[in-house]
Amino acid sequence: PFSSKFVEGKLGDIDRIGNLTLIDHEVNSKRGNQRITDEFIQKHKLCNLAYPTEHTYNGICNDLGDIRSLDNYNEMCGRRERVFLDCIVDRLFS
Repeated sequence: PFSSKFVEGKLGDIDRIGNLTLIDHEVNSKRGNQRITDEFIQKHKLCNLAYPTEHTYNGICNDLGDIRSLDNYNEMCGRRERVFLDCIVDRLFS
């Protein structure tokens, strides 16, 4: 959900799987260039993709979308990457 690379004067890795997990094209196009809100997550049943809540999102980035905390960003990415990989494993063995 983040497009900025800079945080606290440092370069962040925005190409992590946890930041780039895909969602359905039709659903994503409805989002436009807006944040993924709690309402959007519930409406489009994206709960299984471990998107951060609005409260968590606000702790990760500022109003311009710049990452403000690498620790919070890395924690979110790690959580989402585990969910993504678990989903792949489940599909391979089901």
